[in-house]
Formats: sequence, structure tokens, C-alpha cells
Amino acid sequence: MRGTGRTLLVGSLGLLLGLACTAAHAANTCNEVNISWAVTSKSARAVNVKQLEKNGSSPSYINAIKEISNANTDILARFARKSRALGMSANDRGYLALKRSDPQFINTLRRKQKDLDQRLFDLMVHNGMPVPQKVGIDGAMSAFVVMANTFDPAYAAKFAELWHSGCAKGALPCTAYALIEDNALLVRAGIQQFGTGSGVPFSKGRSLAQLNAARSKVGLGPLSEACMKSIARP
Repeated sequence: MRGTGRTLLVGSLGLLLGLACTAAHAANTCNEVNISWAVTSKSARAVNVKQLEKNGSSPSYINAIKEISNANTDILARFARKSRALGMSANDRGYLALKRSDPQFINTLRRKQKDLDQRLFDLMVHNGMPVPQKVGIDGAMSAFVVMANTFDPAYAAKFAELWHSGCAKGALPCTAYALIEDNALLVRAGIQQFGTGSGVPFSKGRSLAQLNAARSKVGLGPLSEACMKSIARP
């Protein structure tokens, strides 16, 4: 979820040059994040079912991810409609505002999201992480969007931990981890670590140098002082 502004933009990610994709997660360049799927082997570039099966995937895994992604999109659309009806932006800042003004609505979305998260988590436990080699680029992106935009704090934390492990092993893009981790912090505590969200404050005492050091570790470029102020003081 990371705000649905981010959510819906992420959900419409287009593929560039085969395996690279780019998304702007807010209306300003402060929150722009580029995600590159590090897939190099010929077999990993496969997109048809037979080739993916050779890499350890199955049609049922891919189809289940797509079903979860479609249901997740419906939840995010509900959030967007509600936010706009109340004159709020459908992004991270809007999420914080809506959580204050209508916590019951957010809790309803969380309950619906939790069921989807449980299904995705169970799928990953039985089938492995949804890397492009297993589920294709579309499947990997669909799973990522769900994990980066969940409203449920518990599963947001689990997804961040899993993705961090995949990042450390070189199997998943670390820039994507930054988005998932920031979302987990947003839904749990209303803060962020990497500066990928629009209008979301950092934890207290976070300096620009510390922020940029953390961003550098996951492959993100530095933020300017102006960017940090625009994010930290919504």
C-alpha cells in the first residue's frame, strides 16, 4: 500500500528494455525509485509456461499470484475512491490522513488485505519467492505490488523480512526492498526509512547523512536537503 498513490502507480508499471522497470511513486522526483530485475540467464528470461516450469514454477503458482493481485487492486481502488471522496490524495500522505479521520475504514481494508497476504505468504512458503525465473516478470511484479502496498502491519513486516533476505542473496532487487520496508513502517508506525513515500515523516533524529547512507546500501541515490524537508514535513 504505501499509499495508494504509490500503489496504483506501481500497479501500472511498464516493462522497459525487457527486464527493467521504472516507477515514480509520488508527484515529485524526491520519491522516484527505479527497480531493475537482475535476471541474466537465458532460461530466466523465459515467459511461456513450459520454460517457467523448467525453472521450478507451476501454472497454479502464477495463476494464484494473479488472482491475489487482482483482488488487491480492488482493495486499493476502494482506498483511492474513499480518499478522493474526502478530498484527500490517494497516496501515503492520504493514508495517514484517512487513518486519522476514519480508522474503521482502514481496519476494514486491513482485514480484507490480511486474507490476501496470508494466501501469498503460504504460496511463497510452498513454492519459493516469486522471482522472475519462477513466475516470469509479470508474476514477480504482481507479487511485489501486493507486498509493497499491503495495509496489514504483521504481513507487511514479514514481507519486508523475506524481501530483505532475497536482496541479500542477490535474488531480488534491493531497491524494491526499500519500498516494501517503507510500507511496513508506514502501516505500523506512520514513518519511513528510505524516503520512498510522499509526505511521510522519518523517525526522529534521522539526519540527511544517515538517510542517504541507508539509501546507498539498497541502490538508491541520495536525497537533497529540500527533498528531505518536503518528505519529513508534510
